[in-house]
Amino acid sequence: MIVLGVLKSEHLTGGNHNMQKKTDILKVLLHIQAVEATATFSQRQLAKSTKFSLTKVQAILAELEKKHFVIRSGNSQAPHYQVSAQGQQFTLSLINSTLPTWSDLSEKQPTTAVILAAGTTQDFNHPVALEEFDHQPLLQRTIDQLASHGITKTIIVAGFKQNSIKKLVENNPDVQLVINDNYDSTGTMASLAAASKYISDSFLLIEGDLLYDDAMLSLLLQERQPNVILAAPLSGSGDEAFVDFDENNQLLRISKDIRQMNELSAEMIGLSKLSYGFFKLMLAAFLNNQNQWLNYEYLITRLAHSISVKCLLSDNLSWKDIDNLQDLTEARDTTFPKIKVNEQNEQIKLAQQTIVDVLKLPITAVKNVAYAGGMTNTNYSAQVQLESDGTWEECFIRIPGKGTGKLINRKTEQPNAKQASELNFNVPTVYMDDSGIKITKTISGALTLSPRSMRLSTNYRQAAQLLKRVHTSSMTFSNTFSFTDEWHRYEQAVIDLKQPFFKHYDIVRLQVLKALTRLDQLGIEQRPCHNDLVPENFIKGNNNQLYLIDWEYSGLNDPAWDLAALLNESDFNSEEELDFLHQYDGSDTIKLQQKVQIYKALQDILWSTWAIVKTASGVDFSDYGQKRFDRAAKELERILGHD
Repeated sequence: MIVLGVLKSEHLTGGNHNMQKKTDILKVLLHIQAVEATATFSQRQLAKSTKFSLTKVQAILAELEKKHFVIRSGNSQAPHYQVSAQGQQFTLSLINSTLPTWSDLSEKQPTTAVILAAGTTQDFNHPVALEEFDHQPLLQRTIDQLASHGITKTIIVAGFKQNSIKKLVENNPDVQLVINDNYDSTGTMASLAAASKYISDSFLLIEGDLLYDDAMLSLLLQERQPNVILAAPLSGSGDEAFVDFDENNQLLRISKDIRQMNELSAEMIGLSKLSYGFFKLMLAAFLNNQNQWLNYEYLITRLAHSISVKCLLSDNLSWKDIDNLQDLTEARDTTFPKIKVNEQNEQIKLAQQTIVDVLKLPITAVKNVAYAGGMTNTNYSAQVQLESDGTWEECFIRIPGKGTGKLINRKTEQPNAKQASELNFNVPTVYMDDSGIKITKTISGALTLSPRSMRLSTNYRQAAQLLKRVHTSSMTFSNTFSFTDEWHRYEQAVIDLKQPFFKHYDIVRLQVLKALTRLDQLGIEQRPCHNDLVPENFIKGNNNQLYLIDWEYSGLNDPAWDLAALLNESDFNSEEELDFLHQYDGSDTIKLQQKVQIYKALQDILWSTWAIVKTASGVDFSDYGQKRFDRAAKELERILGHD
């Protein structure tokens, strides 16, 4: 029998057996894995796709079934073959023993990139990759980014309006243009396959309609594992490729079908790093596949069952997949300005020098500083040598935003955040001072929650339980967070800055005073509270523990304020809101619901006034403020009626 002796475990890595036999077995296993999620297929079809004789296929299958590496179900006329978990491990062993270059475990850094720019979308009469940002086509921006990271060969796959892309790159000797003439009737794998004759080493794979922070390329290139996809917290765009990964961040599956996912925590960005061997396996599976619409993500998922693919989380870095005009508007108005901030080297240098100064470290003890987002403040990630043993720690540094001294009492934030860290509510804090500079350690595998991911029942129930522990904890805050005090302080700041209030502000202000009277009647508690509960202030570590960060507004307050804030910022529907409140307090929640509704409106008033101050300080939050003010006016009218 052709596989006799080869399948014994003690021979998996032996070098004395027929290498061709092992390769044949591997080819059968990979073909089964490439199609096992589709319809049933016969041995004859498998023989055709592997280009083996039917007799050879039958012999290999018989031995694989005997060893329980392959499981057959269905009947003889319509069999279904599936590789077992044991078979997946065996596949990986065969890859390592027969084709060591295919696994590329110690491969050098990529110097090649492939950009997929062949497709078309309904909203555009030209390739999306030619849309301009700061008078530069998106495609040219990507080419320049790649060159700055040492990529010496860029392969661009074009299709729709290919001449316009050709015109852009025809004078660039480092760019190879490839045409997919069937772009309107094939998936992304066909475009990638079209570039295959120009690929001879590991490479970066990039979607052509993707606007992304340059730091994402650094993340990919710094990762030592050869096969990596970049993922981010759920954006809620509606066209996500959801990603599942295990506790070691190894890829389990990629799918646009939400029903196939075990957990909903991240989505694929469209930036990947693939080894040459892995690509060869993808190509082999694709060339024998009957689905012309196949996308490359599907083959990555299938092969990830046998070959390790790391899911690298790109938390806090900005990106936008541009599929329609709405995406383009958001990319220009929101995403690109954030990216520009991060790419300003002077700000990076300032953050690095700040860490050096406050921790009294040599400049060589701080590296890989990168912008990490922020609204009130500016945040950066960095690697820091905190101890003399030379160990590098992943840290975050917060630089206080302009004008925040008028809005935040930093002297009370410091002891409050320290107590929260001691009780494991907050992440470990390395440094904090009265100016607002803060340095914290990064939680391993941390994933920042988003409004979309917070609405998952597993996340909001966990958040409710964490908040209950915070509100009933032994923390002793010396300060009180008072809506009226904060509101009046913001109002005074607006007056001092000589800025106008929103239209009809005086009328809505009277409604706010009535709402405060209603709250007094319902009863106000004073407990330790966070007071700034946006979903992004919750992070989940790879141990599944939830942390609550950014305690700058913390103080004694009514717990219903915290609950209202999270509901407001996450856009819960009525059913989710009721479940969340029930998880927080299993008793009668009617009074709690009434208080929460009032606090939701009051928070809109507070943050709309804050937005006027921020706009006057040079950061435009005018639209944000107007929307929150309008929502508050509408809700107060509903709650108070004709009082």
